[in-house]
Amino acid sequence: MSHFSDKLHSAPFIRLLVPFIAGIVLGDSCPPEMKWVFLGATLCFSLLLTFFITLSFRQESLFGIFLIPALLFLGLFIETDLKYYPQPLPKGEYFAVIDEFPIEKEKSYRAVIRLTEPKINVLAYFEKSNQIANAEPGAVLWFRGQPELLQKTGNPYEFDYQTYAIRNGIGHRIFLKANNFHILKAEKKLNLLEWSLIIRDRLLKIIENCGLKGEVFHLVSSISLGAREDLEPETTQSFAKTGVIHVLAVSGMNVAIIFIVLDLMLRFLKRKKGGKILYTLIILSAVWGYALITGLPASIFLLSITRI
Repeated sequence: MSHFSDKLHSAPFIRLLVPFIAGIVLGDSCPPEMKWVFLGATLCFSLLLTFFITLSFRQESLFGIFLIPALLFLGLFIETDLKYYPQPLPKGEYFAVIDEFPIEKEKSYRAVIRLTEPKINVLAYFEKSNQIANAEPGAVLWFRGQPELLQKTGNPYEFDYQTYAIRNGIGHRIFLKANNFHILKAEKKLNLLEWSLIIRDRLLKIIENCGLKGEVFHLVSSISLGAREDLEPETTQSFAKTGVIHVLAVSGMNVAIIFIVLDLMLRFLKRKKGGKILYTLIILSAVWGYALITGLPASIFLLSITRI
């Protein structure tokens, strides 16, 4: 037990993280109207902390006593502030930005779009046409219709897609026929993630041009760049049944390979004046660039923070 206690003392960040995470978890069951109460409590405890910064050693425990509720209420405020409750939208004309490459389904294309007003995400299904088939992230879209609220469907205790989508900031959906939408080809509004998706698409085309075709190409794309959209359901199920589904996901191993290769290539920089800074910048740029291209999966995101 003393060994575990020594470990905690050597990593104070973990002790601070516990009440913060607890606040986030508890905030999921609190109404969003409570966020101002939580913000006020956070500010009050933060002000109290300023009075205990210069205390003597024997009174240092008071600082920790007030720090824990300050972090707890901060987590509660952040969670309730980010809560999204979708509201009904009127029928009319909208402008939006396509947030990802449209995914081809049996009878339609699917993509998440960002409305310019109000600033919300909508899950859109498009009737098949050449203009949507060739659309890229960042393309500006005009459409006419009424986005409807996502509804909870299925039997009790089944996967709750409505809750899952809302937690990811998507509360509406719409099906658009070809004559009800138009892509403004002269306009593009790209954010960082959309840029990374376009770069990933270019890299996937390079891999395909190397001679890989069919399901082999989709497997390599999934393992190397996290592009699992085109994998056949049978392939995914076969990996799941054998217990190796994790192979299809990009993970810390990918980051480790990138780090080891770059470390071997750039090790000479450490021996030069100012070389360590350049070495660190190149390594961090490569790791975070790869994380962006693969869509910032949790496995890579956490490793990039904790290891690099």
